[in-house]
Amino acid sequence: MSTDALPQSMVALVDCNNFYASCERVFDPALIGKPIGVLSNNDGCVIARSAELKALNIEMATPAFQVYPLQNRFGIILRSSNYALYGDLSSRVMQVLDSFSPSVERYSIDEAFLDLSGMQDSVSNICQQIACKVPIYTGIPVSVGAAPSKTLAKIASHLAKKQPGRQNVCVFEHADDPELLIWLKSLPIEEIWGIGRRLGQKLRQAGIETALQLRDTDHRWLKRNFNVLVARTALELKGTHCIHVDDAPEPRQNIMCSRSFSKTTNSLAELKEAIRFHCQIACEKLRKQNSLAQAVLVTIRTNGNRFGPQHKEARAYPLPQATDDTALILKYAQEQLELLHQPGLRYQKAGVMLLDLIPHRPMQLGLFQKEQASISEQGQKRRQLMQTMDQLNNKIGKQAVGFGLARKEANWQMKMAHRSPRYTTCWQEIPVVKAK
Repeated sequence: MSTDALPQSMVALVDCNNFYASCERVFDPALIGKPIGVLSNNDGCVIARSAELKALNIEMATPAFQVYPLQNRFGIILRSSNYALYGDLSSRVMQVLDSFSPSVERYSIDEAFLDLSGMQDSVSNICQQIACKVPIYTGIPVSVGAAPSKTLAKIASHLAKKQPGRQNVCVFEHADDPELLIWLKSLPIEEIWGIGRRLGQKLRQAGIETALQLRDTDHRWLKRNFNVLVARTALELKGTHCIHVDDAPEPRQNIMCSRSFSKTTNSLAELKEAIRFHCQIACEKLRKQNSLAQAVLVTIRTNGNRFGPQHKEARAYPLPQATDDTALILKYAQEQLELLHQPGLRYQKAGVMLLDLIPHRPMQLGLFQKEQASISEQGQKRRQLMQTMDQLNNKIGKQAVGFGLARKEANWQMKMAHRSPRYTTCWQEIPVVKAK
């Protein structure tokens, strides 16, 4: 069979426009058209901006005290983070998206990938309907980009949002679309989804400076000289859908960790095990990139393909202070899980998302030097504990040291009936050689 006869995949990325600011406007229409800034925990700095605030050149992470003097002059509205509202409206957006596709994969609090392959209606019409109906049903405006792969859908979504004439929708039905190729030729390598500045510098040293050049580079050579993700990104730019959402690059402001279970479960204890497992992985990623999380979001869902009552919901909770402490984040994540769980329902998936990441910086001492120094010393000890735990896990094996025990045969574990032994990372599965 020729490749032309193979069914082509089509992926849509739905991205909520200026999500936090849009959430504030849903129940306060007087804010429409005004510059809005959403502040971090304890109202420290700007973590989200409306388009109007961006136009005033107010940058992300601008300290709140620098914005206060500008409020009267420019009519700037500042709001404290309202994660309960943002999490609930995010769930409502996802529920609307469920009506358009049997496969909706949440990528962040304000983004989701939809599988539109094999739909009876045209992809362009479906995307237009999404862009129209989501704001009507939820009050949240969205941009929709569709293409044969997630990486190309990311590019299409960016164009849908940035180019006014597109009316928040951009569809490339083929990877060789002439307009798409023009954009790939002008797109700097660092701006490709999952590449970033450091990896982009290494690719530039190898003579690869644009998305089109990466697309045309042999993926096997990229795998040998860089890594699997770079090689897959090159294939994605050619239209081959090969990056799963759980293996996708993390959004800059969020870290998501979730998996579908091998079997559905109605046990709160098993769901807590799953949340504990995912939370520890997410926090390890958080520390690896030297960031702190300001909020945690917990998601659970039943199997939408089965008959019976369904439940798909998420809850976000602001952390008392920005942190990378697994124990603290886990405490609040499990509290949110208890509020979400509905006894009697069988759940198929649970996950954790760390929100509004900021760089880790030493705590600044203020007026109460002794008290703050004591808090800072305590935080440093906790950080050293987390770093030691990460080092042990890197040396001995994943999840060798952690919080609580996870049963090997728990229902929430992934189904791996055909997995080969982990020869190099698990002591129990090292090959045994017997000499006669």
